[in-house]
Amino acid sequence: MNLRTFAVSSVIIHDIPIRRPGHPIPDLVLSDLVSPLTSELRNFFAERIIHSLARGFDVIFDETSSSPVPELVTNALSSPPPDFVQTSRAMALHLFNIQSGVNSPGLLTVVDGHIDEKACLVILKLEREQGLRIQQERNTEGERTFTLEHLRELMLTEGTRIFKAALFQNDGDDNVEIAGLVSDQQRGYLPQVEVANFFLTNFLGCALTEVASIATKKFFQTAQVYINDNIEDVSEKKKTEIALLTEMNSNNTQVDPRVFARNYLSVQHQAKFIEHLGREGVLIAPFDKDVELIANQIRSMVMEFNNGLSVSGTTHQMQSLEFREDGEGRSEAVIRDTLKTIHGR
Repeated sequence: MNLRTFAVSSVIIHDIPIRRPGHPIPDLVLSDLVSPLTSELRNFFAERIIHSLARGFDVIFDETSSSPVPELVTNALSSPPPDFVQTSRAMALHLFNIQSGVNSPGLLTVVDGHIDEKACLVILKLEREQGLRIQQERNTEGERTFTLEHLRELMLTEGTRIFKAALFQNDGDDNVEIAGLVSDQQRGYLPQVEVANFFLTNFLGCALTEVASIATKKFFQTAQVYINDNIEDVSEKKKTEIALLTEMNSNNTQVDPRVFARNYLSVQHQAKFIEHLGREGVLIAPFDKDVELIANQIRSMVMEFNNGLSVSGTTHQMQSLEFREDGEGRSEAVIRDTLKTIHGR
């Protein structure tokens, strides 16, 4: 995605007020018209957006998300596109409805533009200090809009900065193929905290994409932590670990965390498992599987006991190992097989 060629066509701005628990829900007043633009203002917005997204992260739409934004973006980048104003108003309404008292008030800015003559849509969340007044203007017919000269002054102050930005481009010719890029300057650039979940997941309905080998490794290691720390029943712990190793060694080309949870975890653990993955920055949406970085770890299974004894074997071999609880917090491990040899090591 060549950000340097990004150009602005239209801009519309909506003021999203704060929603405080226990207080009346404030009225949402949305813009009716795009903001008037000059060449200077188009360049100004383009420069700020390019700067904000320069260290952005690739994202994909999460097919399991209930957010309307993926469909709104896809439709907006299709041909012919729907009404730009109504699309932006639907996004603003969704953002307003899902916000809680912990979310700051701000300006939702939707930008229609293009990169290398391909259509793109930019969504900005501009957070501002409480008490900073934003004035909408009305035309002779009573329709509301923001003047960008006023907004420009605000964006150049310390009170208002582009904190969150998302750009979606239509990479297809006949069919819409969306490529996404998201940045969040409030969270920094560490892998586990790239983009706030509220903006990325709840609002945009997206998930971060990663190199397949890294995504697979993160899922595998994070799943193992959950299995060891949260599943107390030893037989269930063993069964789930075998399922995880089997999944990693299978011919499946993708990993779907939700399907894995549904197929192999008990009902009481399914939602908690997904929440655990999300907190650790693991992709929840399906992703391509590449076990290159964990090839040695998935060849066999190891069970370690407090006294230093360990048992290892392939998932097939470990099926012969049975566990029973002795009622005192200890597990009895029983191997049902024929003893072949016994010797010193």
